[in-house]
Amino acid sequence: MAMQFTRATKTKIKLRMALDGPSGAGKTYTGLAFATALAGPNGKVAVIDTERGSAKKYADLFTFDVLELNTFAPTLYVEAIKAAESAGYDVILIDSLSHAWEGEGGVLEQHEQATLREPGHNSYTAWRSVTPEHRKLVDAMLSSKCHIIGTMRSKMEYAQVEDERGKRTVKKLGMAPIQRQGMEYEFDIVADMDVDHNMIVSKSRCFAVADAVEKKPGAAWFSNVITWLDDGVVAPVATMPPAIVQPTSATVKPQRPAAPETVKGWLLTKIKDSDPTIAVDGLRGATVGSLHMLFPEDDAETKAAKRHALTTYIFGVAESAKLTAAQCQALAAWATTPTPTGVKANEFAKAEAAKIIESLAQPAQA
Repeated sequence: MAMQFTRATKTKIKLRMALDGPSGAGKTYTGLAFATALAGPNGKVAVIDTERGSAKKYADLFTFDVLELNTFAPTLYVEAIKAAESAGYDVILIDSLSHAWEGEGGVLEQHEQATLREPGHNSYTAWRSVTPEHRKLVDAMLSSKCHIIGTMRSKMEYAQVEDERGKRTVKKLGMAPIQRQGMEYEFDIVADMDVDHNMIVSKSRCFAVADAVEKKPGAAWFSNVITWLDDGVVAPVATMPPAIVQPTSATVKPQRPAAPETVKGWLLTKIKDSDPTIAVDGLRGATVGSLHMLFPEDDAETKAAKRHALTTYIFGVAESAKLTAAQCQALAAWATTPTPTGVKANEFAKAEAAKIIESLAQPAQA
């Protein structure tokens, strides 16, 4: 493939911002203030609340819709983000992202369970089935067509300090955010808040607020960020290859998408993958880069050939990735079929993909 560099141009972007701090720092309030300013008078704000309804305590000050999560698997966060996008919200406030890491059903709990399933209870190898779950949450935030503001709790540390009168008191300090190490690299702006409601911008791609320190920041302070987001040309919209039109007939029963449970069932039994949800998201076209997880035991050449054919299948045939149960069954069987001895992997993959495409012209039994 020929590679060519082009002149970089600043484009209008969607915000990715993190607010971290200890309990009582004002993360929820500040997040709502920023989200409201970002949405504008005609925009809509969605809040994904993991804090037992804490956001609703500010419903008299801000206008927003809320979805409360009681368990915190990263996949639930992804579903909530997708639901907000489909509903036409402009800004999503995730309060908080820390639960996806250490809450019930979160990454650490999943890792603990995966460790028990590993031979010898190897905690290191257990991460191979858990890390992709966390990566999908990050990818969902980065690829969202909505602005994303996420809050994160900070680990607590207490220190004795001396006030202006010489009296020593115990003060609660915030430490590193409770999330996967390096999570802050995923955001455009990261701001740390303390118990006195001071906000310190520790990372910013927006020079107007870099290293800023603000007490109880509100919409007025946030206006510089909005100006930065709107400064630039409109980003080009990525287009997918046109879908292959399947022949229709008055006698052919319309295909209906398989239920998620059906899809997971096929993949769990047919695809050799420790985590069927990874395969489900791959098949539904979430990310082309994750498709290699469908074929963990193939060699590199076979993976590449199958990934190419499967990508063609998803974007060219399964429009909007609405797969029927029969299609999932056929695809799962193909994904685990070994390459015959003496046959090149890419030739085999192309031939098998052709068979699947041809079979889709026939009525599918959903």
